[in-house]
Amino acid sequence: MVVSSTVYTLEPLQVPTGATCEEIYNKNVYYVENQNYTSGSMQSSTNGFYQGKLVGGYICETEPKLFPKGTN
Repeated sequence: MVVSSTVYTLEPLQVPTGATCEEIYNKNVYYVENQNYTSGSMQSSTNGFYQGKLVGGYICETEPKLFPKGTN
């Protein structure tokens, strides 16, 4: 999960076997209406949050040690 209190950082989450990264993202992120939004402001009308931190998206990757070199 990419989260921010002031600067975006990566927050690792475990993805259980049989689940997708998108499912985990959707299960853990909640949305709040952006009170500062105005048309043309280059802001989103809603903001996503994870554990009280602003979410900028997610990156899904596997641990490199699980694959032979050059295959992931």
